[in-house]
Amino acid sequence: SMIAILPWFGAELLYVFGCDGHADCETSASYAGFPSVSQYMWTNCIWWLFVVPLGAILEIPLQLIACKWVMDRIPDGKLRLVSGTCLCAIFLFLCDCFMTTQRAVLTVTMVKFSPLWLGALVLSVLLEFGLVWFLF
Repeated sequence: SMIAILPWFGAELLYVFGCDGHADCETSASYAGFPSVSQYMWTNCIWWLFVVPLGAILEIPLQLIACKWVMDRIPDGKLRLVSGTCLCAIFLFLCDCFMTTQRAVLTVTMVKFSPLWLGALVLSVLLEFGLVWFLF
């Protein structure tokens, strides 16, 4: 599964070095609400090259665990298919919500630094590393 999304990881470099597709990095930084281009570039670098790949690595095993859980508990084929699909969609939605929250915490940490926001960011990344350790 990781081989299938490797080109996507390479495309993330476009977001980091290409300023989200804008020719001018100052325009991208101001659209995103950053006071400086350097804060914007550091945030994009951390997000696209570290946090997003870590989250993407976790989504597929969590969905497979959900499917296995449904397969073990529901004997009927059609009900099993619908339940497994719904549970996988819920896991994917929750992972995306978690990553959206991480992006917001990262942005607030970079723009308005405080130890509380930095602690929340470190805690969320440690939670992901714990899941990686548990799943692999």
